[in-house]
Amino acid sequence: MNSPMIATIRKLPTPGECHRSQQRNPYNADLHFLELWQGTSVRYALIDTGASINVIGYKASTKIKRRWLSKHPEPINGIGGTEFALGIIITSFNLASGDTVTIEFTVIKELQAGIILGLPFLKFIHGIIDICNHRLSTCFGDLPLETPCSIIGPEAWVETLETMDPEVKVRAADYVNNLVQATDNLRLQAEAKLKNTALEGHQRHRVIDLLLQFRDLWEGDRRGATPTTTHTITLTTTRPLATRPRRFTPEQQRAIETEVQAMEAADVIEDSESPYASDVVLVRKPTGAWRFCIDF
Repeated sequence: MNSPMIATIRKLPTPGECHRSQQRNPYNADLHFLELWQGTSVRYALIDTGASINVIGYKASTKIKRRWLSKHPEPINGIGGTEFALGIIITSFNLASGDTVTIEFTVIKELQAGIILGLPFLKFIHGIIDICNHRLSTCFGDLPLETPCSIIGPEAWVETLETMDPEVKVRAADYVNNLVQATDNLRLQAEAKLKNTALEGHQRHRVIDLLLQFRDLWEGDRRGATPTTTHTITLTTTRPLATRPRRFTPEQQRAIETEVQAMEAADVIEDSESPYASDVVLVRKPTGAWRFCIDF
């Protein structure tokens, strides 16, 4: 399960409180957000009719299932000036209607709104915004739009129960219950794995609390290339280096195929026709499983 945004339930603000809230944060009641679901995780995306592309912040992109289409920095123009995009990803979300949409996003280093849906998305869904009734008419039917007057950032979901749609209330309750259940399961798994270590009881609890506090950094399959930096290997010869494949037992071959399929699914590796080739080396772990290595 991907690490979802935090759900904070607040008391419905008075008109005066709402006005003061709008004065001290960049969001106001005129902005509209569309809810997007991936499994039990919900995201709120800002609808921006002035955006010529769909945009997502890098941190927000690490919390969803996505595939990189390109990782080549290129300049884009925004309200704050020109900055370099980190690349383009593709991902799928479920709408409130239950329909699934596949969206391409340009990834930038920082984005306060987390996710912005621009004209490409609106054209794809044939979207027409009804500002007065806070709805988005689409080819999938009418979708509710949220207009929060409290702070909304890429790491927070701030919503008032009093303004929630009844169906959204049910989904929100399910979402919180699933999150609590998943956290309890992770704690039990961590306690079992740390039980036979040299750590004392209070030390194990501190380690588990720390792991759960930063679960978004390790939960799930976190493998993948970073688009924020590049690496250069200086060669000493122009002659391509290629090693012959080693011989493996059927058990080892199955372990290699399983790991290769997992890395392809995680977008860690891709097919290549390079004349360079380095052999796979399997090293036995203390658990008895195989560790996949490369002999460069």
